[in-house]
Amino acid sequence: MRTELTVDVNASQDRVFDYLADLANFRELIPIIHTIDPSIEQGERVWDVELRAKVGPFARSKRLRMARSQCEPHSNVVFNRVESDQRDHAPWVLSVVVLPGSGGSKVTIKLEYGGRLWTAGVLERILRENIDEGTRRLQQHFA
Repeated sequence: MRTELTVDVNASQDRVFDYLADLANFRELIPIIHTIDPSIEQGERVWDVELRAKVGPFARSKRLRMARSQCEPHSNVVFNRVESDQRDHAPWVLSVVVLPGSGGSKVTIKLEYGGRLWTAGVLERILRENIDEGTRRLQQHFA
C-alpha cells in the first residue's frame, strides 16, 4: 500500500519541518496512533509506535519500531521500520518533504507499507482516513 498526500500549511518551512522531524508529534496528528515512545539506542533516536484500529467490536493493533533513516534539515525526513529482533518484517516507510509554499509551506507525506495485515479493505480504508485526518490536524496545529 502506498499513500501520498500534499497539504498547504500556514507556517514557515523551518517551523513545520522541525515539528514533523520528530515522529512523536505524529501522535497528536493521526488518531490511529495509540502510543509513540521515543528512546535513544546506540546514540540514535528510535520510536516505538503502536497503531490501533477498531472495526465494530473488533480491534487490531500493530507495534513498530521506527528510526530516522534520512534527514536533510529544513526539507526532508524519512522514517523506516527497524526492528531489533533480527526477524524479517514488512516494511513501513514514512517520508516527509517540506517546501516553501504560498503563504507558508507545502508538505508532502508518503506512507508505504509492504505487508498484508493493514491492506485488507476495511483496515486500509481506516488507515487512509486517519492519514486524511492527520492533514487536517496539521493545518489546525499551525492555524
